[in-house]
Amino acid sequence: MIKLGVERMELVLRALADPQKKFNVIHVAGTNGKGSVCAYISSILAAKGVNIGRFTSPARTPRDGVWLNGSVPSIRLYEDCRAVVHTACERFGATAFEVETATMLELFSRRHIHTAVIEAGVGGRDDATNVSYKRYRGRGNRKINGVEEFGLRSTVLTSIDLDHIGLIGNTIEEIADNKFGICRTGVPLILDATSDERALNVVRKKASEIDVPVVEITDPPSSGIISTRFGQVKLNTHLLGKHQLRNAALAVAALDAGDYDLDVDTIERGLATTTWPGRLQWINWKQRKILVDGAHNDGAARALRSYVDDSLRDPVVWIIAMSNNRDPSNLLRILIRPGDRVIATSFLPIAHMPWVSAVDPIVIENSARGMNVSSVAICNNIDAAMKHGLGNETAVVCGSLYLVDECLSLVEQDAK
Repeated sequence: MIKLGVERMELVLRALADPQKKFNVIHVAGTNGKGSVCAYISSILAAKGVNIGRFTSPARTPRDGVWLNGSVPSIRLYEDCRAVVHTACERFGATAFEVETATMLELFSRRHIHTAVIEAGVGGRDDATNVSYKRYRGRGNRKINGVEEFGLRSTVLTSIDLDHIGLIGNTIEEIADNKFGICRTGVPLILDATSDERALNVVRKKASEIDVPVVEITDPPSSGIISTRFGQVKLNTHLLGKHQLRNAALAVAALDAGDYDLDVDTIERGLATTTWPGRLQWINWKQRKILVDGAHNDGAARALRSYVDDSLRDPVVWIIAMSNNRDPSNLLRILIRPGDRVIATSFLPIAHMPWVSAVDPIVIENSARGMNVSSVAICNNIDAAMKHGLGNETAVVCGSLYLVDECLSLVEQDAK
């Protein structure tokens, strides 16, 4: 069950001596692109040699959502932190995601990280990650009384679209208002200015009301070269899709506005070495190339369809599963073209998120049948679906990050 609100988290963190106030933070919210932006930022800082932590969700396991200098923390370290956190969480009735978030903050504090790049889970204002971080006062100096200053350096709002309707808002304006909740007076906000104008107007108005400086990022030029205080930066990302240039630009702007000491070479090396599994990723399975992408809402589906249109000419076979709180019809309308095939499937229960389950594949099948597809089939799991999908068409696995995780795990196991 998702139970929003930050009151429990603040009580838990106070009992833990406020670990979130002991390092720098870049906080990222939005509908699509959050994970990619977090990946770019952490990769650039890693290229600098900074002691870096990253937190993203959802993940295969709670530990997999935590990234510490390029890898997940050891089981022992994670469980030690979780045991300490669990006592405080039980006392205040914290949710499973709040336990994960508090564990991450405690772990980062123990490892004395320099910067935590933190992705909001759901929305912004009432998300467990939206706690009271220390205010950064070192802008233009970075040291106060000879000691390096730290705190909330910048916030990022990636593209804002309709998602989690009813949970964080019923309109795009309400959703934008909720996501803006991560912003703080005086802390620079990096805003994806390609979002719906209604959402942008909400963000701009609220930023003006509480004195949040806003840096708006549009699509970079085709050259991929942008101007920063570090110099001219080439956005040489290897992540696929036109939108990734914009995500890379958002990441660079967050570090620029966040008062980080970087140079062009470090930024470009960090961008070039960024990886983000499950987002427009080509994999090899049984001597076939398969495209996997976690697209599960309208905005992400449009980005996926754009990439498919640019890269593939022939019809494709869509291998799709979706969470039970989503209507497949909109996603399918965006993705499907005449002659495509659809294989509806499911994903396994998520142990640490029992409230998440897959929609019945029959619902996907029924939605697809009226969409001029060449055929529709149902397979009970990703293994069967991928085997059934082997044919002359290119297979695309999408609809759920949980399905994509299972797909990548299957490919890893088969490679052993």
